[in-house]
Amino acid sequence: MKNNNDTFFTKGLALLKHFFFPPECVFCEKILEINTPLLICDKCKGSLSFLYERLCCVKCGKPIVSHGKRQLCYFCAEGKSHYFDRIVSVFEYTDDVRDSIVRYKVLSTEGYSKTYADFLCELFQKSYLSENFDFICSAPPHTKKANNKGTDRLNLLCHTLSSKINITFEKEMLVKVRKTQKQTKLSYVERLTNLNGAIAAAHPDAVLGKNVLLIDDVCTTRATIMECARALKVAGAKRVCAMTIATTVKNSKE
Repeated sequence: MKNNNDTFFTKGLALLKHFFFPPECVFCEKILEINTPLLICDKCKGSLSFLYERLCCVKCGKPIVSHGKRQLCYFCAEGKSHYFDRIVSVFEYTDDVRDSIVRYKVLSTEGYSKTYADFLCELFQKSYLSENFDFICSAPPHTKKANNKGTDRLNLLCHTLSSKINITFEKEMLVKVRKTQKQTKLSYVERLTNLNGAIAAAHPDAVLGKNVLLIDDVCTTRATIMECARALKVAGAKRVCAMTIATTVKNSKE
């Protein structure tokens, strides 16, 4: 049992931490009140584009206008969306969201991971409550060097989300088996083929017959999620659904 001195010391450390490192909105970096549970200011909460408020493709989660009762984007309606069963995303990939995710990739801060995980948890409850997932996994880093930086930002996010939705996170379930170019440096068409055959399940026996929830930060061309889902399906996964923090909005034919 903690005594009064311990409690006073703990509170004192917390106050010093907030004095020198006050909580900030993860999107605009505005200083927030101490003990703010969700690191987003009222202005960003009202201005950001939450995709659950828009009509989106029921397969890949990209915003659409309307293409009949099936509600599919051109990409999915033309059968280009292979392997994954569904993708949902929290935000449209606007400038503020992009800048926030870039900062998170560099800093891997706990505050960002908790805030993103809260939004993903809310999205999970809206989209996947009827699913029975066996485990969470994440897309592998681009290089081994990225995985040696300490706490990988996707692992940190998955660990945080795992505790919120009570689904086990299986770290490094997917691995790179050949070198690829960095997706962000390629054109749309090049991204679609760059990862082909580049990812595999590290433990196929653990995947066989399982329902998998795949986590990534951003969905652009869908190529990374398709390749991860392919690797999981080849290993025998029953279903592969995905969630991302954001998705890009481009020409509807993409």
